[in-house]
Amino acid sequence: MSIANGTHMKPMIMSFILLLLLFPLSQDVYATPSIIEFQAEIVTDTEDYEICYDAFQEQYSCQEADNDKKKQSTERFIFHLGIYPGASKEDVQLRLANALGIDVSEVKHWNVAITFDGGETIEVKEKGKRSL
Repeated sequence: MSIANGTHMKPMIMSFILLLLLFPLSQDVYATPSIIEFQAEIVTDTEDYEICYDAFQEQYSCQEADNDKKKQSTERFIFHLGIYPGASKEDVQLRLANALGIDVSEVKHWNVAITFDGGETIEVKEKGKRSL
């Protein structure tokens, strides 16, 4: 079998290209849900934390003065929480406490509302100290 003239290569290349074109059609593709709105008020004996984020109205709440830094640091904080639709209230509390560097048992008040781009929401409203 000689491939010097390229006649046998054309059908093989065409088959390969067709396979590449059809391959994505057979795959289930799921987009990662994104948080589009996040509001949290967390109160401990020593600190009050308030975090606000709205992806569409470009409202961000963070400690830094520069608006670009506010946006970047708040988005980074929200992204690194790793909260997804269907997460339990306990998981949300634990992830927030870990991200803020506090112990869950130190929190006196939780008021958290999270909205995802698919419309799913998670709410955590609790008072009083407790451990998870």
